[in-house]
Amino acid sequence: MNKIALLVAISLGLQACASTLSMSPVPQEGQKEVYDSGVATIISEKKKTVVALRPATSSYESTQRPEIILSVFNRSDSEFHISPQNIKVLVDGKPTKVRTYEELVAEVKRKQTIQAVAAALSGVADGINAANAGYTYHRGSTSVYGNSGYSGYGTYSGTTYNAAQANRAQAEANARSQANFAAIRQNAERSLSNLSETILRKTTVMPNGWKGGYIVFNNVEKSDEPHEITFLVETAGEVHEFTFNHDRI
Repeated sequence: MNKIALLVAISLGLQACASTLSMSPVPQEGQKEVYDSGVATIISEKKKTVVALRPATSSYESTQRPEIILSVFNRSDSEFHISPQNIKVLVDGKPTKVRTYEELVAEVKRKQTIQAVAAALSGVADGINAANAGYTYHRGSTSVYGNSGYSGYGTYSGTTYNAAQANRAQAEANARSQANFAAIRQNAERSLSNLSETILRKTTVMPNGWKGGYIVFNNVEKSDEPHEITFLVETAGEVHEFTFNHDRI
């Protein structure tokens, strides 16, 4: 119970420390701003390419990494490649790391391993408790009376073992352990599937074709303070520059 209370307290503490943040585009000369469900997209047009950039959500928590959605249109006669290596992110003029698909996958797997180890240790402790569940400890006191009345006082103690109760507790512990491992595996599979479907990886943009995906970059330091985020997107030799104001809501 104490462990549960501690975990709840830590969780509530993390939630209390989290801030809600937003990225608001600042259109540059010649750029167009359009809205969809309250979220702004900035469109930059050049001779060979058109690039659209928008936040993945209207707001996000400071405990999360910021994400943007990139869309690229090839208006030239030649194909070209687009990948996270073509995107640079500057926070107040200082470069910050753009996370690749491979790095994000490795992070999910590393988190899964840590959770599995923790679940295994928890399962061992749960199993030990279950094995001891069949034991019941008895203790008490008694007064001894003879023919002439009260003659003494004593105590007694002992242990009894209920095999059925122990087996039932062990079965419940095993079920909890299996459920924990299944939940960890399912969460990891869901995260990996989401990354595979959304994160931008190296891809070819054919003439008159659209390509794009999610870009994830490192958390903004001192996120409670206002910042200016610049995105530089290189496509077919052209560089599209976007500016966003990053603020706490």
